Amino acid sequence: MKPFRRSKSIETHRALLALNPFQQPCGVLAWALVIAIASCTQRAVKTFSQRPSNPFESSAHPLDATASPGLASGDPPAAMPSGAVGALSPELPPPQNVRVDADPGQLAPSPTASQCRILVIGDSLSDPQSHGGGFLRPWLAHCPSCQVRNIARGGAMVNQMLGRLRHHLSETTETYTHWVVFGGVNDLYSDQTANRTVKKIERDLESIYQLGHEHRSLVVAVTVAPWGGFRRWYTEPRGKNTNTLNRWIIEQHGQGAVDIVVDSAPALTCGDSDELCQPLALPFHDGLHFGPKGHERLGLALLTQLGTSACAPNPSPN
Repeated sequence: MKPFRRSKSIETHRALLALNPFQQPCGVLAWALVIAIASCTQRAVKTFSQRPSNPFESSAHPLDATASPGLASGDPPAAMPSGAVGALSPELPPPQNVRVDADPGQLAPSPTASQCRILVIGDSLSDPQSHGGGFLRPWLAHCPSCQVRNIARGGAMVNQMLGRLRHHLSETTETYTHWVVFGGVNDLYSDQTANRTVKKIERDLESIYQLGHEHRSLVVAVTVAPWGGFRRWYTEPRGKNTNTLNRWIIEQHGQGAVDIVVDSAPALTCGDSDELCQPLALPFHDGLHFGPKGHERLGLALLTQLGTSACAPNPSPN
């Protein structure tokens, strides 16, 4: 009698069953884990692809030197439709003494525009990596040949701005036609933790202004933006210090320490002079930072004050 032999088809079938994870004790759990991981990954990819964009990106006019030959590069901001900062909202009152008759993205380039180099010194409100610097767009739309070197950094106090500036000047041979100096708020709420008095802020700003003139640049000073809505750190004494510092900054123009002063408050408020106008602050809600519409208004105020010196290759009278 011949011994019983399993057919090849039976052997193959059983081999396949052996490979089926659902026939194994841990197979069902393993496959459930794989499916769960795949599902989470798919959701994460979908969420990332739909994340809110940075409101300040524009390929047309980088706020740093990434597209400026001869200047050190920096990280560009991250995601706004190319062209401009957007039209002024019709429901907002026009700022005082600010040109608002045109969308900054459609301002005609100056017919006599020639290359200028802008150095930006400041904190997060000027730092593209902190969603700042959007106020430069109207200027750059008007003067397409201008190049920007932005050494602003989020969180910087004025003494740190001065230190960073000195370090930058020691490492570069570049010359700049314009210096934009915009800072002080981080000092004002560090009066206790870092002993930053108004006198110390004024002293450091004065040093920056002097360096600008020593380098034969037109010095543009911007007053501290309203920050009364920054409830966590704003106090009445700090509000008084802010007003004192801003008065001093404005007075520097009359004394010749700066060439142009931009008062930020009229452009950024719509009622309370100590707080940002909420529609201009969006998408931010901290009472300190302002969004594209706020940057647009401040930029138009800046361009108005610059006047014919905006595109000049050597505007400084010094």
